[in-house]
Amino acid sequence: MSEQLAAAIEALISTYQDPVLIARGLVIDPQEVALELAQAIPDSSEGAALRILAKTYENTQHERSIELPGEPS
Repeated sequence: MSEQLAAAIEALISTYQDPVLIARGLVIDPQEVALELAQAIPDSSEGAALRILAKTYENTQHERSIELPGEPS
């Protein structure tokens, strides 16, 4: 696991704030998240953090796939 993903998981695990809002501000590699999620224990805090990251990236990817008028392709 990369240091970046480990730091993102730790940030989500240790926060009292909304973890989804925290996850939106993190830069992650979605492929690495998917690989780690496949190996994670589902009921663990790490597994929960990885699910939040995976879901947040999925939503972000969908939003970014919409082209806005005037944006270069």
